[in-house]
Amino acid sequence: GAENLSAAGQNAASPQVAVAVDGTATVVWERNGPTYSRIQESTSGATMYSLTLTKSGAGSGSVSSSPTGIDCGLVCSYSFSLSTSVTLTASPAAGSSFTGWSGSGCSGTSTCTVTMLGARAVDAKFAKLPLPSNLFTIKSVKPGVKALTSTVVLPGPGTITQIVTRSVKKKSKSVKIGVCKTSKKATKAGTVKLTCKLSAATRKALRQRSLRVSVKTTFTPTGGLKASKTKLVTLKRKR
Repeated sequence: GAENLSAAGQNAASPQVAVAVDGTATVVWERNGPTYSRIQESTSGATMYSLTLTKSGAGSGSVSSSPTGIDCGLVCSYSFSLSTSVTLTASPAAGSSFTGWSGSGCSGTSTCTVTMLGARAVDAKFAKLPLPSNLFTIKSVKPGVKALTSTVVLPGPGTITQIVTRSVKKKSKSVKIGVCKTSKKATKAGTVKLTCKLSAATRKALRQRSLRVSVKTTFTPTGGLKASKTKLVTLKRKR
């Protein structure tokens, strides 16, 4: 607010003060004397105030400001000029969501705007999103003389991989060798068919005898943790 600027033995009337967006304050008053009446003014430099940003919650994310200054992650406190209007924007990291502002009059999940008429403190809260389901179902595994065909039901988008191996004896030790491998990406929940083409060595061995193989199916949901299921299947001898 404006104050009386009169010095002893002098007078100053109608004081007024104006503050620019950069914090510069200009004071104007009218001074009267015996033989004159004039307007005088005085301009002061900008005043800086600190805006401090904290982050809370189990999730993670970043907050930036306009005008620039806050970039949290990296910088969570910055000094702005008096009366500056600062807009904060929250960006959740993958696997997190932004749940809202608190402090200095901010709330909700949109942007937060504060006016720097003094020091300000704002908190941004991030929550951790639940992991997507990795529970899948193997409806069928059908062995053939050239390929092994599986039908799998997925709970959502992700990558389904199938690795088929068999055990052979080498120097009195059991060693796993590859039979086939395949994978497919799914963009949504639903049924996926996998075709795992048998290796040439496996097809050759099938001319001699049936083979017991291990079928390991792994589903990795987008943004989640993988899960695996293993099933033993017999590849019948090719006659």
